[in-house]
Amino acid sequence: MNTNDLRNFMQVSADVVQQSKELSWTIPDTADKAKGDLGLLPSDTIIEAWQIPTSSAMLLRFLVLLTGAQTILELGASIGFSTLWLALGAKETGGHVTTTEIFAEKAAIARTNIERAGLSDQVTLYEQDILDVLRAWPQDRPIDLVFMDADKQRYAKYLEALLPLLSTHGLVVVDNAGNYRKYMVAFIEECKRLDNCVVQYLGIDNGLLLIATNVGTNFAPMIDLFDPNHQSGAHHA
Repeated sequence: MNTNDLRNFMQVSADVVQQSKELSWTIPDTADKAKGDLGLLPSDTIIEAWQIPTSSAMLLRFLVLLTGAQTILELGASIGFSTLWLALGAKETGGHVTTTEIFAEKAAIARTNIERAGLSDQVTLYEQDILDVLRAWPQDRPIDLVFMDADKQRYAKYLEALLPLLSTHGLVVVDNAGNYRKYMVAFIEECKRLDNCVVQYLGIDNGLLLIATNVGTNFAPMIDLFDPNHQSGAHHA
């Protein structure tokens, strides 16, 4: 990307951050908050344009570049902030981002933001249930990098569907492992059972959990992921 393209990207990115502070919607009567419909938590009273912090978004782009990811999947676009940063990385690696957003109002805004940033060619957005997208994913198109930022209550189901679709050295980045960990208990327990994976918690922003496949031994069953100094069976000095 040239300098003007990057300046435009940064302006759009800043605009989306501002949008996320101003937009909200009424929760439809049909939405089941306990199940995480529309990305909701049981305590939510409105639907917000939830976005990750800019530092996490920049890290996503860095990880795309670091891994050279070509096939990138995002679960939960909202109005497109994290999508923009994934797509920026994809433009630089020659890759492509597939993302999902089932709430039509958010999906429409995300499409506009992606177009304004000049990244429409790098993004395909599905307004479908995430599990439907995963079930229809072509087996001959392994996924290099996944960003999971959808309904926390279904993370374990998403992981189960994702694992067979990952490339040999796939990377899964999961948001909200710090602030909303209590809704992700089943998912975290599943992470402890993963073979041929490395699971790492990063205590930044909302808390990111990283899962890398076929790169080493999974220590998660032996340590507290969120406080590795508290090892199983360890004694106080």
